[in-house]
Order: sequence, then C-alpha cells, then structure tokens
Amino acid sequence: MAARGNPNQLGINLVEIRPSISRFLAAQGASGAEIDDMIHDLYLKTFSVADSVSTPTGYLYRMAHNLLIDRKKAARRREKREAEWADHQSDIYFAIDAAPSPERIVIACDYMKAVQAAIDALPRRAALVFRLFRISELSHAQIATQLGISVSAVEKHLNRAYRGLREFRERHDLAE
Repeated sequence: MAARGNPNQLGINLVEIRPSISRFLAAQGASGAEIDDMIHDLYLKTFSVADSVSTPTGYLYRMAHNLLIDRKKAARRREKREAEWADHQSDIYFAIDAAPSPERIVIACDYMKAVQAAIDALPRRAALVFRLFRISELSHAQIATQLGISVSAVEKHLNRAYRGLREFRERHDLAE
C-alpha cells in the first residue's frame, strides 16, 4: 500500500486519463462541478488502494462509476428527505391560525381611531371631499357635481386633506 501523501501509480494513471474520466462522468449525467469533485475524491481514494492493480484504467473507471452511483443515491435520499420535510412544513403552515393576534387588533383599532381623529380635525369641506373620494370612491367629477363646485376645487380640498393627514401622522409618529 502506498504511503499517504506519496505519489502512487494509480494516482498518476488518474492524472493521465483525467480528461477521459471527465467525459465518462459527463456522459453519465454529472455536471462540471460534480465532475471536479468526483475526480478529486477519486484521487484521494487512490492512496488507500494497493499499487498492484492489474488494469489500472479499468479500475479507475469502475471507481468513478461507483462514486457516481453513490452520489446519485445520496441525491435521491436528500430529495426524499427534503420533500418529506417540506410536506411536514406545509402541514404546520396550514395549522397556524391566519387571524391577527389580539395585540394586532388593538393596534389596528388605535390606528383607525387616530386616522378618524385626523380626518375630523380637517376643515369640514376637505374632510367631506376626502370621504367621498377615498371611502365612497367617487371620481373628482362626481364629487364636483354633487357638491356644486369645480373639479379644481375638489383637487384643492383633497390636497388640503392629504397635507393635514400627513402632518397629523408626522406629529403622532404613526407608521405609513
């Protein structure tokens, strides 16, 4: 048996036929990075094999083929394990209640009260135009017709409302 770290005949043979072994592994479906890893593993394994192999080229091809089979088996086991894990995770995901927590409900109610207070603090006409546009979803033209004002006046009232809400949010450090 060759000493670890010393060159051995099998390792030298592997270096000589590396391009051929690489093509063999590629033909078997291995990718470029996998081929490099397998060649490296083969080279390391040559140190644990006796130098007196009668057909070193055939032996190296058999080692490469066995290594490829081992990697494919490991990949199948890994895929199966990951698929089972993913199935288990999806079961857990669907078991989680999608309803907001009581804390989030309280925060949302407080936020809505703050927004309502901000709207109530706006000038009466700006608050009305804002509610018609954002809540009732009327167009600028529809609001103008309903209130008997021009479209540009509707836009002016909306701008005033947005400015007031923005200032209120900044004063009270409310998140967007």
